[in-house]
Amino acid sequence: MDRLNLHLTRPEWQSTERTSLHMRGTAFFDNRRLPFAEVSTHLPNNTNDLEAWQEFLLSLNGFFALIYQSHSHVIAAVDRVRSVPLYFGQDGTEVYLSDDAEWIRQHVGDNEVDPVAREEFQLAGYVTGADTLFPKVKQLQPGEFLIATKTLNGLGLQARRYYRFLQTKTAHSDESAMRTALDRATEASIRRLVDYADDRQIVIPLSGGYDSRLIALMLKRIGYENVATFTYGMQGNREARYAKRVAEALDLPWQFVEYSRDKWRKAWITDERRKYQADASGWASLPHVQDWLAVRELNHLTSIAPDCVFVPGHGPMAILSHLGHFTAASRSSDVLDAVLKTKFNLAPTNTENQRLVRARVAALLQGCDEERLDAWALYSYFEWQERQSKFLANAVRVYEFHDYDWWLPLWDVAFVGFWESAPLSIRRNKKWYCDYVASRYSVFDPQATDLGNASKTPSGFWIAGLKRHAPKSYEHMRRKWYSILKGRPKSVLASDGRYDECEQRRLRARGFSSNGVAAYFFLRDVLGRSFA
Repeated sequence: MDRLNLHLTRPEWQSTERTSLHMRGTAFFDNRRLPFAEVSTHLPNNTNDLEAWQEFLLSLNGFFALIYQSHSHVIAAVDRVRSVPLYFGQDGTEVYLSDDAEWIRQHVGDNEVDPVAREEFQLAGYVTGADTLFPKVKQLQPGEFLIATKTLNGLGLQARRYYRFLQTKTAHSDESAMRTALDRATEASIRRLVDYADDRQIVIPLSGGYDSRLIALMLKRIGYENVATFTYGMQGNREARYAKRVAEALDLPWQFVEYSRDKWRKAWITDERRKYQADASGWASLPHVQDWLAVRELNHLTSIAPDCVFVPGHGPMAILSHLGHFTAASRSSDVLDAVLKTKFNLAPTNTENQRLVRARVAALLQGCDEERLDAWALYSYFEWQERQSKFLANAVRVYEFHDYDWWLPLWDVAFVGFWESAPLSIRRNKKWYCDYVASRYSVFDPQATDLGNASKTPSGFWIAGLKRHAPKSYEHMRRKWYSILKGRPKSVLASDGRYDECEQRRLRARGFSSNGVAAYFFLRDVLGRSFA
């Protein structure tokens, strides 16, 4: 097609002989892994039929991006959680499409960071909607496809959603039946992981929480033996103690990668780290670095197979912990307040940037609320579209950087479908999910009543309560109390070793969180560059 410039950088992309179809990743169709050679046989007969494209994309399960080219149009799509990002931009009659946001930026001549996007990034760790830090560089959002159509005036661009994370209003069901339904959905998701792994080693970053534990115990339950686990952090941390016990109970190999401030300092000044951050951000997301040091070390160990599949516990359950903010009487304005308070809190705000970001998020929520969603569903939708896809699912970039494969079984359609249709009484009660995982795990570790979520320390509960219930007008006071309760940062990840200690203390005193400090230094590096 005239005036479309396509640039694909990753070696995993596959293309048909005439390059009319490009695909990266793997999709399942009718519960069967779909080989790339067969993808084109399932494409809509009339490739101009957008409804047919929507139906086709909805039929796929897995983690992928695909691009289809014809003489008159181009279709580009990402999966339901944007695990393989695509970026696009337009400069006059030229349209650019790539998996590399920096390539787009260079070709559309975008040299100035958008000030409101910058504030969003500092406050949340990502840029909302289809935007990035650079106004001419756009991204496909989760569950979205882009249509580039040839017109008399060049190419017309239109983005369209084929999937939206919408939680249905389901009546209360028998809890025993719901546990059985979750069992089936989880097992179906794990069996697709096993199908994808195809006897390769599965490597689980095993934390002290419930999600990675669920993946590990389900693999054990269905009899997949080629599994390894690892945990990282400073020596003696609670996460590692819990993870080691879980691995021992499940009879899985476990490695501990020790972190220290000195190790971070030495790694942080390398060109390797700078390249990773540049590659992983996509000019839209704070690069995930907490695993980076561990995977970097594991890369040199023979216990980790070169063709292994990393399987982190990212999934929709992280949404549940915040649904207690709302009641049946909550309105969209309450959702806006809750989003700003819980998602845009990495750094202190001033009146001006708070007003600009609030207006931007309000407009985005209004766009999400096409079907007049209730407060719970609207908040969940925003969380899925923004933080889950851009901040958490984007963490798989760390495995790709070291040339490892990955899979996200807790974003499988079956597992997500359970949470979309679960009764509100279950969705807004994370304890129900935790009890479910604990009951399944207790088969392997009957004395595990003391093995809860390692991240929930007593002080953590106090701080979380303070953050949740402090009125917005007492934001400054809350941050001061938070600082007092936490004291000098003692991260189990030794993350304070990455940055200048004096400047970190100054930022902490102003109310920056750990991720807020990371966003500050990332932006400082970006804004210090010359883009001309």
